[in-house]
Amino acid sequence: MRLHRLEVTAFGPFPETVEVDLDALSDAGLFLLTGPTGAGKTSVLDAVCFALYGDVPGDRGSAKRLRADQAAPGVRPRVELELSVAGRRLRLVRTPAWEREKLRGTGTTTEQASVVLAERLPDGEWRTLSTRLDETGHLVGDLLGMTLTQFTQVAMLPQGRFQAFLRAKSEDRHKLLEWSNRTIGGSDPEYQDDGTGDDHGATYEAAMIEMAMYAHELTDRKRAEPADDLWTVLTTATVTLDDGTVTELTDLERDLFFTLLLVAGNETTRNAVSLGIMGFMDHPDQWERVTGGAGMDEAAVDEVLRYTSPVNYFRRTATEDTELGGQLIRAGDKVTLWYASGNRDEAVYEDPHRLDLTRTGNHHLAFGGGGAHFCLGASLARLELKVIFEALAARMPDIVATGPADRLRMSLVNGIKHLPVEFSPSEPVLTA
Repeated sequence: MRLHRLEVTAFGPFPETVEVDLDALSDAGLFLLTGPTGAGKTSVLDAVCFALYGDVPGDRGSAKRLRADQAAPGVRPRVELELSVAGRRLRLVRTPAWEREKLRGTGTTTEQASVVLAERLPDGEWRTLSTRLDETGHLVGDLLGMTLTQFTQVAMLPQGRFQAFLRAKSEDRHKLLEWSNRTIGGSDPEYQDDGTGDDHGATYEAAMIEMAMYAHELTDRKRAEPADDLWTVLTTATVTLDDGTVTELTDLERDLFFTLLLVAGNETTRNAVSLGIMGFMDHPDQWERVTGGAGMDEAAVDEVLRYTSPVNYFRRTATEDTELGGQLIRAGDKVTLWYASGNRDEAVYEDPHRLDLTRTGNHHLAFGGGGAHFCLGASLARLELKVIFEALAARMPDIVATGPADRLRMSLVNGIKHLPVEFSPSEPVLTA
């Protein structure tokens, strides 16, 4: 879903007509609402929610009381929203029920809520789809793949709800994993299908929104309660620009950095573990080496990274004309770098399809191959793999697969969703 234009009249804190041309602000379709408490940020979001569903989250009052108290007498409250969803350009015009003075006599009368849902045709004309409240509600719900309740939970979570949310640590971990799966899942139905059979991208967008909201609230919490952790550092960090100006990261930069840390910081490593276990099962002599006491030295970790290639490829843009392998690449051309192919290059590696923990001269590309785009978490990833595989060797030396792996349907990430295994249980480990 992408928003194009929002216009409100006599709605919330806006007594007059206010129009926001979102297309004029950015081509990216991503916006950050910022401002002091009471500036109207929530009211803008309420207007979007009301245009879509004819209601706003319950914490912010009944839709029957959405008319601006400061609006001139007789001015009808109105919200108009243009958006694109599932390849269709739509316009919603809604008015809430409101009380107005009678034209004759004294007292007031109730104007009933109304709606007009229209779709823009290829010739630019607008065709009315519905003027019925119930029918429009069904059409919008089907297009977005979310009910009002689901939408408000994903995109309209009321202020103050995060406190209870953030205290549920186990639930947080579950949600973080879920968001990561939905973000990186690509076209995999298990992670992207919301059950409606509609656009799989809807759940991806929802996951991105949820992660950004979580990161924003986490920043606020760390400002109020600093701790000895990475996010406190990022919250308080300053950046010196080329002109000498010292500034902080913007809220948007922090939100995007959170997404980067969450997705890149777990998807690659956990898939390297899953793929590494599969590699050891296909090469039992190498697993015996680990369980026999050799452990995972630097060469062994690098070999697992080469063999698994958790990231299949990345795309870069050529900055100048060049030639590679007899192929002319012009400035501006998009070049796809297939790390999985490079890591199995028979011209570089002897027996490249074999997992060999004693392999030397292993200049694999699992972290991007060096340069400005080299993975900033490479050292941490290496340590994680060493610790995990040595722990598995100590606790589950006889681990074996009992069925085929269920692979992730995603071209970017070489991922494993499910791998059934069995092993002999060891003595439980008690932790404080």
